[in-house]
Order: sequence, then structure tokens, then C-alpha cells
Amino acid sequence: MSLEPRSTAQVCVCLAVRQAARHVTQFYDQLLAPCGLRTTQFSLLVKLRRQGPMTINALAAEMVMDRTSGNRSRGWW
Repeated sequence: MSLEPRSTAQVCVCLAVRQAARHVTQFYDQLLAPCGLRTTQFSLLVKLRRQGPMTINALAAEMVMDRTSGNRSRGWW
């Protein structure tokens, strides 16, 4: 075992998690493509199905996202 300090890039857990999330999202996007939905849209529909009707502000808070994200990214809502 080497005692040399690792560079930040080698131990960046955040980067690894973000890359893994992108891979998972791409996988689900491929599965949902025949339905015409993206993973992001499906996630919103699932949240609404489970929690019932809510305002865009409440939905954004539940999804831990800025309420304007839906407008900027392919019109989620």
C-alpha cells in the first residue's frame, strides 16, 4: 500500500456518484423512449401519482429542484 496522498480527482466520490447517475438515467431513458417519455418526466409523474395534485412550487420542493428547471430542460411541466 502506497502512503502517497491521492489526488482529489482520484477520490472524488461526488464525481463518481454523478457519473453513475448519468449512466442510470441513460439506461432508463432508453427503456422509456418507446413511450415518448424521459426519465425526468416519468419521475415527476410517479411523484404526482403517489402524492396527488400539487402546485408546481410544491412539486419542485418535493423533487428537490428549482421550480424553473422544468421550463429550462425540455419542458418537464
